[in-house]
Amino acid sequence: MSEQPFGLLELGSNSLKLHLVSVTPQGGHSINTHKFPWRVAHEYFSTGTMSEASVREMIELLRGVEAVSGGIKLSSMLSVATGVFRELRGIDRLAIRVKTEVGIRLRVISGEEEAKLMAKGFRDPGISGPVLLCDLGGATTQWAWLIGGQPKACGSLTLGAIRNQYLFRRMGPDPSEYLRQSAGHCDGLLGSVPVLAEPTLVATGGTARAAAQCLGAETVAVEDLGGLLRRVARDGPPPGLSQARGAVFLPGLVILERLLVRSRARSLSFAKASVRDGMAWRLIQLLGSYRREDLHSTLLLHTRAV
Repeated sequence: MSEQPFGLLELGSNSLKLHLVSVTPQGGHSINTHKFPWRVAHEYFSTGTMSEASVREMIELLRGVEAVSGGIKLSSMLSVATGVFRELRGIDRLAIRVKTEVGIRLRVISGEEEAKLMAKGFRDPGISGPVLLCDLGGATTQWAWLIGGQPKACGSLTLGAIRNQYLFRRMGPDPSEYLRQSAGHCDGLLGSVPVLAEPTLVATGGTARAAAQCLGAETVAVEDLGGLLRRVARDGPPPGLSQARGAVFLPGLVILERLLVRSRARSLSFAKASVRDGMAWRLIQLLGSYRREDLHSTLLLHTRAV
């Protein structure tokens, strides 16, 4: 099972990711990820569509995956689409074109399916007690409650750093009004997330990673995150961030801060768990019953094919 990695493709709101999963005979695994940025979510939330130029860019990036795949053919890779792809009008036509031009069958998974995969792939023996795991992306935020290490509830919200960047950008010149309205918007959506206990809040995604880097710690107290949020609202993003991350840092921080308030957690910890870990977990589980050549994305993810 370990002679050649499995290729898993994740088409997200702001990037294409190739996850090369190497599985050992003992059931362990390692994941090597290659990331290819794109601006699908930026274009969608600013124009309401995906242009022909963006479609061509997407297809060319998919073709380029084989250059770093170690010999794995694109047509044999298992693929999922998340985030903004769930909202794209004309997704059926896009899927047909991608299948025709590069041989990949696009499968769009729901936000709840994405949250379940994230939860199943999360492992942190250092955390005891209830965990609220949240993945803040460009278009959506997935959440899952884990109690005793097992998922008890999960879901997805139309809250994302890129989405909120365009939703509230007109208020940029007035930081106090920006914070008031964006926080109120987040609170309205976060009200659907149940509060089952006083948890450890664990966040994944680019905003959480950048916040941890800015504050020099992977666990951030409520007051420290609030201080960072106010500084960024007043002075702009820290100079050490990339231009792309800096542009969406403030809306992402607002979402994280309101998650802390909603969950009643005292701090936020950054983790690298994501949908890729759940995909790898599911892959290893299936290898006990299926041959490598018989695996496909619908089987892997229990989701619809477009």
